[in-house]
Amino acid sequence: MHNDTPLTVTRTQWAAGQGFFHTGVLYANGKPFIYVFDCGSKGNANTPSQKTKTSIKTEIDTFIESLAHCWTPETRPYWGYWRRNHPIHLDAYKRGVKFIGTPFQDEWLSLHYIQQTTKPAIDLIYISHFDDDHINGLNYLIQKCNVSEVAIPYASPAERFIYLLNSASDEYGELQTSDLLNISDFTLQFVANPRAALAQQADEVILRQSENEDNENNIEIHATYNPTTDGYDLNSTSPALSPNKPIWTLFTHTLKGSARKIEQFFKAALIDEIRKLETDKQQECDTNEILEAIEDTGSSRKTFQKKETENLDQIDFTDYALLRKLISREYIGAIRTAYRRAVSPSKDLNPTSLILYSGPTYDWQVFSALHSYWRGDKTLNKYPSAYKLNLAHISPACGWIGCGDAPIGRSPKSIEEFNSIFAHYKTKTRTFAPPHHGSERDWSDKLLDGFGPSGQEAPICVFSANSLRWRHPSTKAILSANSIGSPTIVVTNDTKSRFTETIEMIVRFD
Repeated sequence: MHNDTPLTVTRTQWAAGQGFFHTGVLYANGKPFIYVFDCGSKGNANTPSQKTKTSIKTEIDTFIESLAHCWTPETRPYWGYWRRNHPIHLDAYKRGVKFIGTPFQDEWLSLHYIQQTTKPAIDLIYISHFDDDHINGLNYLIQKCNVSEVAIPYASPAERFIYLLNSASDEYGELQTSDLLNISDFTLQFVANPRAALAQQADEVILRQSENEDNENNIEIHATYNPTTDGYDLNSTSPALSPNKPIWTLFTHTLKGSARKIEQFFKAALIDEIRKLETDKQQECDTNEILEAIEDTGSSRKTFQKKETENLDQIDFTDYALLRKLISREYIGAIRTAYRRAVSPSKDLNPTSLILYSGPTYDWQVFSALHSYWRGDKTLNKYPSAYKLNLAHISPACGWIGCGDAPIGRSPKSIEEFNSIFAHYKTKTRTFAPPHHGSERDWSDKLLDGFGPSGQEAPICVFSANSLRWRHPSTKAILSANSIGSPTIVVTNDTKSRFTETIEMIVRFD
């Protein structure tokens, strides 16, 4: 006897431009599961810059508004005769299946409104890493929603600070003063002490992070969605083979290794640069304040390499006041020079960035899925169906993989690790968000190996980018993806560039 469960998925790459804001809504048996992957954009989180069309706050507001509405596939213009009569769609239609979460407001007004007496609930927020353009909208999202859990990768306090500095660098590795000075209070607090920063926004938010870089829970965080039960199981690695087994899995992985060596070099260089400020009488008093908070660790990279490293851990990068002092105009020169000395020459900064798979749990559960793609403005979807649905896909491979800023393409070892860990998930994946906005340094043609049931399919590559300043996505990434037949989508700060996927499927339990 079969137990067939209809499932709809609505996921959107929002118009965050040079940043990242991705959401997914799973809906079955009247039970939603909502997750978010990163929430930030380049520039200020509250207002759009001169070169952008929308702010991260605007996108968050639109996402939240969409959660109060639902819609059915037949309300879509030009859905197409063949789609309306597909067996999966007919079965779903008989069951009254609906989608939740869509950026098309015209449909919201004409369809069902879900009365929300409280803030909308978000089950899980993944923060891939600590660059400002991936987290500067997080506090606003938490204020507007009831968030259950936030998952972050392991990184030492000093590493988190270095990654934050990295987000303020240009394509040549030079820190930009304006970007540093515009880092928000919440972002800096979150980098210094994530748990305390979240507690200031909402006491009930649970922070999930590994205790150290050797903790295996950092490597594998599973969130399995099962609409036939109450909620979901986190860190469920072996779901029971029963009618209640999960139908959707969210799996994360971080590349092995860390920025530990760079962290040590940066601390030593920072001490050295602050010592130099002692000779300037105009800054002598303030400099002594900083030096009292930082342990003396040596004056140069060469000297440091000969010393023991244990005292370096005494530098308190969890002190928000100290970090704010360091990125003030008084000390920004020392920060820039220390960063240049520690990071730029080596070119081996390795952000501990989460990579996320969101997709079906078992291949054999999903016997087919209707997968459609929509751009962010309804006017873009009013072509005849033959043109509008040119990206439509019918396949059990309907998963999504997002790489954050993981430097996968920088070494053969990282590429091999990524392809090995995600080999099973790639066969169930259709949409791929490559690492670091399509950066040339983090790209490799081998990233596109192994997708689809046959392992030979070309995934849809979605890039979130908005500026020629960083050359994202790179020409290399665009040409490489198109050379194997991958459709390439670039989502900018313009709302018309939003990219939404809708998936309609029947999940079968034996």
